[in-house]
Amino acid sequence: MITSQAKVVNGKGGAATELEGLSIELSASSHEKCERCWHRRQDIGVDSKHPTLCARCVENVDGQGEVRQYA
Repeated sequence: MITSQAKVVNGKGGAATELEGLSIELSASSHEKCERCWHRRQDIGVDSKHPTLCARCVENVDGQGEVRQYA
């Protein structure tokens, strides 16, 4: 699954799946898309020097770079 964000929550609703008791609900993000990474995030434009980038990309372009926990 390619996604900008995913959440796992307790609750009922959504479409049933093959797994008993598991349902899924999908929705499009209302956030803008970062020009660099194409993720839809709420922090686009937080840095006035980079109004079309998310905070993560600003850190990678002008900062120390993100610390990756996974590949």
